[in-house]
Amino acid sequence: MWILFYSYRGSCKENLKDFKGAEIDYTTLISLDSNNYYAYVNRGSLKYTYLEDLTGSLQDFNKAIELNKNESIPYYDRGLVKMKLQDFRGAIKDFNEAIILNDNYSMAYYKRGLCKYALKQKESACIDFSRAGELGFYKAYETIKDYCN
Repeated sequence: MWILFYSYRGSCKENLKDFKGAEIDYTTLISLDSNNYYAYVNRGSLKYTYLEDLTGSLQDFNKAIELNKNESIPYYDRGLVKMKLQDFRGAIKDFNEAIILNDNYSMAYYKRGLCKYALKQKESACIDFSRAGELGFYKAYETIKDYCN
């Protein structure tokens, strides 16, 4: 019962931009249920997006992946953190895993393309941008115009 309370309240606090309060609720949830996959994903996303705690975010996404290797979201999210840290090769590995688990993950193709482009793998990057566009991420077509022609 309390587990749901902390999850919902953490989400509400996040929506109200009380990011430290949300982090406290997600942390409390983890202390009550250390195997709660969603709590790690939510707290990791919060740390990445709002608290600029990249190390903590990586730790949370690592734990989420340890708890559930069959979900694409924590691989994608961890790839974003690695991308921000300019670990493009590590990010590509995570985006690859996200795509293996969900081959329609347009943003994973797009972000993988950006990493490949940063590593001067232009042809492969442009293929990823194209796939992202085909899957509905239409901003990818603008990227193709800018980077691939």
